[in-house]
Parts: sequence; C-alpha cells; structure tokens
Amino acid sequence: MSLSEFFGYRTLFDRIVRPQRDNVIRQLVEGLAGAGRVERDSVPTIIDALIRRESLGSTGIGRSIAVPHTRHRPLTEPVGALAIVPGGVDFDSLDRELVYVVCLCLAPPPSPHTHLGRLVPPVIEELHRNLRNTNFVASLRDARSPTDIDRILESADRGDFHTT
Repeated sequence: MSLSEFFGYRTLFDRIVRPQRDNVIRQLVEGLAGAGRVERDSVPTIIDALIRRESLGSTGIGRSIAVPHTRHRPLTEPVGALAIVPGGVDFDSLDRELVYVVCLCLAPPPSPHTHLGRLVPPVIEELHRNLRNTNFVASLRDARSPTDIDRILESADRGDFHTT
C-alpha cells in the first residue's frame, strides 16, 4: 500500500487560524467516514480512542509533526488522514512547538499469529521513514492545496524523499 492509498482523506485547515487538537482529530475521523474509509457508526469510538491515547502522552513527536494513532477492530487494513494546519495546532508536543502536519493513523489489531516484527504495518513504517526527511515535512508544510498534497505523496511513493 502506498502513502497515497493510505491517506484516504487529506485536508488543509486554511480557514481556521488555530484549531483545537480534539477538533482536528474529530474532523479527520469524520473525513475518513465521509470518504468511506471507516464506518460512520464507528466514528465516536475511534475519536474517543484517539483522544484517550493523547491523554496517555502526546503524539506530537516534534519538528511540527503529530501522529495520533489507534487500532480499531473492524478495520481490515491500515487507513490514514492527513491535515496541514498552516496556523498550527497545540498537541503538547515533546518539543513544545506547534504542530503543522497531522498524520492520523488507524490500523486493525494484529492477529494472534502476527510475528512480533510485523506489528507495525509496512505503510506506517514508510510514513515514519518519510517523516524523518526534512524535505518531505517542509514540502507538506508548504502545501497550499489538496493537489499539492497529492503531488507530495506521489513523490514520496516514488521514493523521492528517501535518503541514501
């Protein structure tokens, strides 16, 4: 699965100066439901799980990035939503900086037969590999339209941001 396929919903929060963290999470999950990537009746459960996860410790990993995540039983494959927040959002990040790139990740629970080394779906490993690349993150932060986001994800799918 490519990053373009994984991110079933993409948005820019260009009309909101400084949205609240929980509202960003809510809008991303609702966007996934609207795109048919999660069941509409699962939305409250998923939102609750993501907000509970934030209460355990921030998913703001620093460098302007947050990766809110949870596992959700009805899913059969990983799915994500991507938001660019030009005005920034407070995720209580490790570096105390605002977040401008939010990569929401949902995955099915591992099967009892899943090898320990495969607990993280490969597409999420690929996402993290790209998030370590400053050019990838800077490109996302500079995106001004959904078309820009699509172009950046397609470049990532080709491996354009991999360091050698």
